[in-house]
Amino acid sequence: MSKLRFIESSILIDDDHANRTLNAYNEPEYRQFKKNQKKVNPIYLERDIEYKFNSLGYRTKEIKDLDREFVLVFGCSHTEGIGNFEEDIWCSQLLNSKGIDFLNLGKASSGPDIQYINSLQWIKNCLPIPKLVIYQWPQIFRKSFAYEEENQIIMRLHNANCYPSKDEEIDNKWFLKRYCRFPGQMKVDNYIHYYNANMLWNSLNIPVLNWSWSGDFEHDFEDLHLIETEDTGRARDLMHDGPDIHRQVADQLSPLVDKLL
Repeated sequence: MSKLRFIESSILIDDDHANRTLNAYNEPEYRQFKKNQKKVNPIYLERDIEYKFNSLGYRTKEIKDLDREFVLVFGCSHTEGIGNFEEDIWCSQLLNSKGIDFLNLGKASSGPDIQYINSLQWIKNCLPIPKLVIYQWPQIFRKSFAYEEENQIIMRLHNANCYPSKDEEIDNKWFLKRYCRFPGQMKVDNYIHYYNANMLWNSLNIPVLNWSWSGDFEHDFEDLHLIETEDTGRARDLMHDGPDIHRQVADQLSPLVDKLL
């Protein structure tokens, strides 16, 4: 189960990946690749994917190394680029082509709540102000649970677990039998996360571009752009979207970014 550490003086921290350079995001991702080498795009057999994480555990540069003008990007595993070369991720294709610096805060398994918490922590801690913020909003049912572990607060990014520990079993029951079965709470939570995140940036006069794949974050929210893509190939893990699908996203977002910059 993925987890992020919460402290008041920072955005959420991924200690498992911080300051590391890997050729697989995690062991299951690499096993899936090795098992299906005959099925993957040959580009993934020619060279390893490099996952290079900064000191906070995000697959991006250090905050201190940002240009004066930059774009701040939020999202889940699609934005973190699981199974893809870094240059093939939608935000890389979109912003590199425009010569615009950016920071990628995509984090695998994260939900709308994590996007909001990181937005709040970014502004609250007076981190550099971006020229534009882009949200890739994840699937509506994703949720994290906070725990105290060894005097630290840990956000566990919840997925229903077939073999849960005792505390995860409590989460499973509530998540499956209450949160997903009666989605009123889910809808209210996502409303709060979406509009609070946007209002934080609007209070600083920072434009925001909100998008999601159709079917992931289906809401009649103001300024939410639902993106349709054609399945033209998988990433190295055969689960996530491949580089051409990321290109389709970048192409559709490009004119929207131009209007906001």
